[in-house]
Amino acid sequence: MAAGIPHPASIRVAVGLWLATATFGVLNTIFYWTQYDTVRDALIREKVPEAEKVATTLLTFHSTTMVFFGILYVAFGLLLRQGRNWARVALTVTAVLHLIFTLRQGLTAEGLLIAVLLAGALLTSWWRTSTDWLLAVKTAR
Repeated sequence: MAAGIPHPASIRVAVGLWLATATFGVLNTIFYWTQYDTVRDALIREKVPEAEKVATTLLTFHSTTMVFFGILYVAFGLLLRQGRNWARVALTVTAVLHLIFTLRQGLTAEGLLIAVLLAGALLTSWWRTSTDWLLAVKTAR
């Protein structure tokens, strides 16, 4: 409860979806590292110079990016749960940047799942009941 006003279902679902998106990003990163040999071998087949170094760089960049987005989703999601309206705006900006990053990699199953999670999180974050609750919390402060 923020400011003594119970959370509506839309806020609980939104925060859950933000946290699920963060969790998926971390789990996806772990999975990618288990596929290191496959990535390296594909780069070798494509005759990419220094394939091992390139594979490590790609996976490290992906990991760093996913952990970065994950931290933002958790932090801003928890602030949203506390009734901070600005966190909803920060989550929206973060989600748009994440979608741009994901879609630049092409259409993948991972990208589609991220898009679905983000769409659900955004919809429930901006749902009328969420907006009304955030306004009530702000007024009660």
